[in-house]
Amino acid sequence: MKINWNHLIAFIWALLISVLWLFTMYGCSGQYHYAKAIKKGVRCETITDTIELTRIDSVFVNNEWVKIVTKYDTIIRYNEVFVPKTRYQIKTEYKLKRDTIELLKYQTKIEYKTIKEKYKFPWGWVILAAVILVIILVLKKMFKL
Repeated sequence: MKINWNHLIAFIWALLISVLWLFTMYGCSGQYHYAKAIKKGVRCETITDTIELTRIDSVFVNNEWVKIVTKYDTIIRYNEVFVPKTRYQIKTEYKLKRDTIELLKYQTKIEYKTIKEKYKFPWGWVILAAVILVIILVLKKMFKL
């Protein structure tokens, strides 16, 4: 008995495709993904809002125009979905906050140095004046002036 290799390869290929098709068709459902999202913190809230619409009509009655004002209340409902932040978003926010703290620390350090240099007391001039005063007093004592 001779094996027809083309038929065998075609059969295996068809079997493989059908098994993959079954896996994709009988995979996880939308309900599964919804339950998983709720576990992770997704909230879907229905919000209602009322809008008041005013319509002005004019009607010709007894040879004059009469304005009729009608008001309508419209209720609008829409779903608001709260999606929690991903780990990457939280990590990026933390990094930005940390970088901001480092930047503020560096800026305060520079401000402190500039203020320190601005209000620096002239100790050199005080010491020089004290030395000159001491020399004058010593010379006065020596010559008894």
